Amino acid sequence: TNWKVTDVNSDFQICSSYPKYHIMPRDISDQVIPYMSTFRSHNRFPSVVWRSCRTGAVLLRCAQPCVGIMYSRNEVDERFVGAVLANCRKDSQSKHTTKADPPRLLIIDARNYSAAQLNRLRGGGFEYVEYYDQS
Repeated sequence: TNWKVTDVNSDFQICSSYPKYHIMPRDISDQVIPYMSTFRSHNRFPSVVWRSCRTGAVLLRCAQPCVGIMYSRNEVDERFVGAVLANCRKDSQSKHTTKADPPRLLIIDARNYSAAQLNRLRGGGFEYVEYYDQS
């Protein structure tokens, strides 16, 4: 399998509002998750919360990235999202889906546009899609 269960947050030291266990791409080392979490508000790093057995698609949850007005980046965060997308591609190929509709990354922000822009001024913000392949 391309996925693993990690207990990297077992002592709630990374994120006190997250559970102990998380589903992660196997290629992402547990040692980089604390660094990745510093890029997200309240250290709420991306974590798989649902996976379709039929298509291999996944749903992630996380907090807003701390991009600020300069659109800051985090290499580990970008690599994590890339690993998720690669795993979804592998899973969809094993499910014999058509090549006409390859897996893509869809980023949904539940806030209104004004709130997301205002949070950028406070150091938060939203994913800058140019940093994430296939978004």
